[in-house]
Amino acid sequence: MKLDAMLCRRCGVCVAECPAHLFYRQANDEVPQILNPDGCIHCGHCMITCPADAITEEADSSISTPLPLPAKVADWECFYGLLQTRRSVRQYQKKPVPRELLEKIIATAELAPTATNQRKVCWTVVTRPETIQELRRRTMRFLTSRATLLRSPIAKFLARIFPHGVAGSNMRYLPFLEQLLERGEVEDWILFDAPAVLVAHYDGRGGRFADTDAQLAIQNATLAAVALGLGTFYTGFVTMVSEMDRGIGEVLGYPAGHRMAGGMTVGYPAVAYRGVLARAYPETRWIE
Repeated sequence: MKLDAMLCRRCGVCVAECPAHLFYRQANDEVPQILNPDGCIHCGHCMITCPADAITEEADSSISTPLPLPAKVADWECFYGLLQTRRSVRQYQKKPVPRELLEKIIATAELAPTATNQRKVCWTVVTRPETIQELRRRTMRFLTSRATLLRSPIAKFLARIFPHGVAGSNMRYLPFLEQLLERGEVEDWILFDAPAVLVAHYDGRGGRFADTDAQLAIQNATLAAVALGLGTFYTGFVTMVSEMDRGIGEVLGYPAGHRMAGGMTVGYPAVAYRGVLARAYPETRWIE
């Protein structure tokens, strides 16, 4: 991080804006000093708020040269309309998604905020049909074992004794699970024959907010897909199974120690939605 004293207007914007509090000055007419350059989180706020372009990053920094503001930014009505048209798509055309569109989705996901600008969310993009089918098979195999466990006499006994415990809570899902497994023999109720699957993952040692960072990125990716005319579905079963079956990570080939935060199927919808659905305003408490 460098501050050019000759260009500096001494406005103090960098002092007030820096989330890491790197800039310091004793008097309002002084050029700020950078106290701890190593503490920089590389968010770039100082550069894009400095009216004199007096602040630059080192050559080896992860921050690129600031770009001008976009000429076109969506207003609230446009953005709300995009959100209204998002659906969880379970029917896809047998048509591949161009790589350039998948790259746009990933680039949009990276714009999501991360704690202290860590930028540690990783992605694995799967378009190989054999790998997608292996994800489905492994997930189905695990769910079959869980259904067998829930059908056991001891599980039914524990569910009766502890209806709000683990056994009782899981027992409520047994009818749906059995239906899923039965239909799963002839239909793909896990990944819905999607042509692409995007998986967000992170180093399990990445800090307490790593999973939250990944969820925010997934939401960005979902909205980007909608804006590109694509449909998505959150891969809940695969994500759940990945917590207990390391084989999911082996199929995806992400680094040891990484955890799957979530995933999404991506493809061109095979069904057209003729309208949008209204959502009831959520229960909200105002503290004023």
